[in-house]
Amino acid sequence: TLMHGQINHGMQIDHPRLKLRPTTYFTDESGVGMAILLKQAESDSLRVGVLGLGIGTLAAYGREGDIYRLYEIDPAVIRLAEETPYFSYLRDSKAEIITVAGDGRISLEREARSTPAPTDPVAAPAGRGGGLVPFDILVLDAFSGDSPPAHLLTLEAFALYLQHLADDGVIAVNISNRYLDLLPVIGQVRKTYGLEMAYIQSRGDQKISANAQWVLLSRDKKFMQHPDIARADSLHKRSVRNIRPWTDDYSNLLSVLK
Repeated sequence: TLMHGQINHGMQIDHPRLKLRPTTYFTDESGVGMAILLKQAESDSLRVGVLGLGIGTLAAYGREGDIYRLYEIDPAVIRLAEETPYFSYLRDSKAEIITVAGDGRISLEREARSTPAPTDPVAAPAGRGGGLVPFDILVLDAFSGDSPPAHLLTLEAFALYLQHLADDGVIAVNISNRYLDLLPVIGQVRKTYGLEMAYIQSRGDQKISANAQWVLLSRDKKFMQHPDIARADSLHKRSVRNIRPWTDDYSNLLSVLK
């Protein structure tokens, strides 16, 4: 288990037959697990971007032909996920794994501006984002602490994410947090960009799986109306506060305290 204070950033089962089982916030029943499995049913190969590496749990979903591009600001976390004997999700994944060191938003901005390198398996001669083949799923998993990076939650940040997203792609945001209710922040993103949104809660056993709250955003209304998502979506049960949208010039953690 990788812990930072009281925050669990990932756990891997130490058993040969179970070591590639997704755990904690990333199980099959979670919002992100559901999105990945449904997208896998549509395509033999997926391009998945992840902001926030943790121990690389999401790589457990990777199949041959998939590309997982994982962005992580902390070099020590990358070393733990890639090089230590404690965690092997990245090494054992069937997908092609690419880790990008640095702030996720800055890295995406740089990639959007740059000409793709011929050897980069995410790159292609044409496409949005400076030639990058867009992601089918973009996962944001950097908000579980008491001081989440607000610059990853602004309208400008989501404009960048949408630039990197396929037209039928999905953004999955992990808003599981003891202290903050980030759903109103994401709700303003939905309003601003006219996106479909689902709020999916899953109950964990507190051993292998954890209680998780995920928000899914997409331009693709058909995908978001899939029966599995429709059944799991509990947005209609929530009263989402109407707050001032977060931008690069304004954010307010006090407005989202639980």
